[in-house]
Amino acid sequence: MQKAVERPLLVLERATSADQFAAAAELRNEIYRRRLGLDLGSWRSEWERDRAGHVFVLSRSGTPVATGRALPTGSPQCELRELGQLPRQLADDTRACEVSRIVTTRLDEEQRVPYSMVLLCMGARWLLEHTDLRRYVAYCRIPLVRLYQAVGAVDLETCFRIADRGDTVYTVVVGDLASPAELAEKFSGDRAVLAARDSVRAQRPSRAGVS
Repeated sequence: MQKAVERPLLVLERATSADQFAAAAELRNEIYRRRLGLDLGSWRSEWERDRAGHVFVLSRSGTPVATGRALPTGSPQCELRELGQLPRQLADDTRACEVSRIVTTRLDEEQRVPYSMVLLCMGARWLLEHTDLRRYVAYCRIPLVRLYQAVGAVDLETCFRIADRGDTVYTVVVGDLASPAELAEKFSGDRAVLAARDSVRAQRPSRAGVS
């Protein structure tokens, strides 16, 4: 009998080292430049936001395939606050975070669950287990609203544009971290996702990262 070929494992890590931050920035910058024509590498604020928040890197067989960031909304680096789009009910919410910069490489044919979904759900689970954060807000392009709605988020339909980013229309979504974290448990049929869940590094972040 032919032995079944094991699929590559996905591993989710919270960036703590210079190499991990660099891997996240490299993937983010490459995809923003290629798909959106934006040069994030020249934005000093990105470095500051990365250090003020929680940056996650999802790797497949050692190669980064997705990254994203969670930043407490109370942080002065919160981008939605700077854009004037942070919902008023979250302005002083010390248990809310801004989810941003979710980017992924092209999906491998063997991977049944999108990398963005794995990243969002596993990242939410980590935040619930290791921080006081319980809610999130994000802004995204209209086509990406479905990703957040799939994990229970609500689209506030606050359509807006951002200077220097062309005619792209963005909207704001809000949700509870518990919803994507619970959904992660339903991925039990996908060995790669289970590996991501079980391999998340249990590094407890500095309390300075949570406002």
